[in-house]
Amino acid sequence: MLKNSRKISQAEIISFSKHKISRKDIDRDVFSIAERLEIEGHSSYVVGGFIRDSILGLVPKDFD
Repeated sequence: MLKNSRKISQAEIISFSKHKISRKDIDRDVFSIAERLEIEGHSSYVVGGFIRDSILGLVPKDFD
């Protein structure tokens, strides 16, 4: 184990009842990419600035 290594915590998935961000709020192209990834057996998540901006009531600048 590396000296001064940090424990990596598991991502938290927050339910719709708590965040109120709808699929219709996600850019159509981003949603399409996520769907294609999942069809191919991969997981995908919308994270980062989009989530922060949406929760704050701002217009998201980009998607991660």
